[in-house]
Amino acid sequence: MLMKELWIGVVEVLTDATSGAGNTRAFTNVVTWAASATEYADSVKSVFAEYGWDLLGVENVRQIADHTNLTTNIEY
Repeated sequence: MLMKELWIGVVEVLTDATSGAGNTRAFTNVVTWAASATEYADSVKSVFAEYGWDLLGVENVRQIADHTNLTTNIEY
């Protein structure tokens, strides 16, 4: 089993028409724990389904750790 890490991506979602006024299609950034890009999409889809929303697309999915300049050295 792979270790889960934080992943981020841009997702396109279609919300329930009763969720509010206006357009029900939106793009948003989502952060979740996953071990792969596929698991990321599955996780987002599962959470959105709990709200009655449909995941229409996922793009620019990546591990957050890959895009940070974290270091173990602390400079004073």
